[in-house]
This record gives sequence, structure tokens and C-alpha cells, in this order.
Amino acid sequence: MSSKRQRAAALFSRFVEMLRAHDLSEADEIFAPDIAVFTTHLGNVNGCQQAKQLWSWKGKPVGLERYLIFNHVLRENRDICAESCYLVVQSGFDEGTYYHHFNYGFYFANTYAADAMGELKMTEMRCQLDVFEGNTAIVEGWWRPVNPQLYSGYQVPAIISLYDAPWRKVEEDQNYSDEEAVCDVLFRYAWGNDHGDMPLLDSCINVDYCVDYGAKGRISSPRAFIELSTQVRFKEYYMQHLYRVTELEVLGNTAHAVFYRHEPHRIGSRMLTVDNRDGIFFSARYDIYLVKTAAGWQWNHGSYAPGLTYCELVPESETKRLYFR
Repeated sequence: MSSKRQRAAALFSRFVEMLRAHDLSEADEIFAPDIAVFTTHLGNVNGCQQAKQLWSWKGKPVGLERYLIFNHVLRENRDICAESCYLVVQSGFDEGTYYHHFNYGFYFANTYAADAMGELKMTEMRCQLDVFEGNTAIVEGWWRPVNPQLYSGYQVPAIISLYDAPWRKVEEDQNYSDEEAVCDVLFRYAWGNDHGDMPLLDSCINVDYCVDYGAKGRISSPRAFIELSTQVRFKEYYMQHLYRVTELEVLGNTAHAVFYRHEPHRIGSRMLTVDNRDGIFFSARYDIYLVKTAAGWQWNHGSYAPGLTYCELVPESETKRLYFR
């Protein structure tokens, strides 16, 4: 990973640590002085101090908070570094006989640029709340809740894929390793699917694209897949394709990847108890093959197997693979 992307990744990780600690006092090292922040649940502000105040915790006390980053993408050109990711938070408090859970999830589309001293800072943050369930009274009167009657959850969305997706902001070819490029395809595929961005989704798949869905049948052409995705998208929330890659092997112009799908809307906290809350449930397993073409790496064929998989969470340092988490 380039030094610019490494720095941007470190800045976002630092921001998440500050959220976890409920302490934004040192966010000046992350935010540019004139940062523009757009959020659906808290409103919009300009300026570093205003951003720090906006994100400072004002909810009821919670005893447990776990922050999980998925589908982290960073793309750069000479001027900026564009970022997208999903952030899922499992939180709540334990009364001994009953665990009050509050789970929520955001997706981000951020921009970083160097200041006059050459130091990389976040200049724009776009954040949309999409998962919001459990004991929501914890943030009552502070957050604007998701409105399930609206297509995007809010009257004015903070993120529009056509303008804010990192592949739109930075279209230049990236100096990725093959492994990074394959992960970029997987996360672009997830973003395109979740945001109904069919051109972006179509760019991920090869002309020979086919996927075996087991008992649900087989899709054997790009058109058939885009037709299905277009139909499904209009009844789904955004955060449906959160991936954890567990195997990735590149052999020349072919690659093989195995990854698991987490769906916080469908599973959420329904399966969590006091005994298993230190883990996460995945809803499906992908086993796919990609090919390197003139257009770059593309998904060629594979299989999709639905079914619950439980995984205990381990320290973040042990779960990092390549440049994503």
C-alpha cells in the first residue's frame, strides 16, 4: 500500500478509536481545520472544532462497545485520497439477567488531502446511518433515526454513489498489488450492489460471469445478474454486503477468493446473547474465481452458499489481512 493510503487508513482507524473512547479531544490530528462533515443522523457542520463537538458522545452510558470495519477501500491520485467503508457497532449494557443491546451501522465516503505542511488530513466526511436497532432510547433526542418509509432512510442522503463512491472520485488506475486489486473488485461489487450503482457493479464482472446459488439456481450471464440485482435493490437497505475475506490466492492472471457475508439488517442482534456476544454471525460463504483482463481484475465464476456461520472475534491485529479489515 502506498504511504498516502497507509496514512489515510491510520487516520480513520484513529477516528474509530476516538469514538470507542468517547474522546475526540485529539481529533485535530485527523480533521482538517475546514473539514466539511455531512451526516444523516447528526446534521452537517464545517470546521474541526464543530466536527469534534458533533461526534462527541451525548447518549446514555453503555458498558459494551465493539467497532467493526468492513470493506475498507482507499484510492488515490495526485491531489486526494478517497475512502469508503462500513462501520458496524455492537453496544449495550448488561443488567445481569438481561442484556440491553443497541446495534448500529454507518457507511462512509471520506476524502483526504495534504495541508500546507504536507500533512494528510480528512477534508470531507460523508456518513449515513443505515443500521439502527435494539434499545434506541440510548441515543433518543440526539440522533435522527432512520425512516424506513424513505428509500434512502433520510429525506436528504449524505452519500450518493454517482458522486461520492471512491471509484467515482478517483478513476485513475491504482498502483495496487494483485491482492489489493482483487479486494478492490470485491468491495466495489459490494458497494455497487448495495447502492444500486449498476454501472459500477457491472464493471466487476466478466462476460463469462456465472454464479451457482445452489438450490436457488444458477445465474449464467452478466445481464441476468444485473436484472436480479436491479429487482432486489429496491427492497433492501444499503448495508447488505459486508465481507470478511479468509482466503486469497493469486496465480498469474487468475485468482481465487473465499469470503463471508455479514448482514447486520437481517441478522443484527437477533442471534446475540450474553454468552455469544463476543462473536459475529455471517449469513453466507462465497467461493469465487477472478480473471485479469484488459479492464483489470473481474469476477468470472463461483458459488454462493447461504447459511449461518458463527465466528468469535479475535484482536484486530490477528484479523487484518492485506490492507483491509
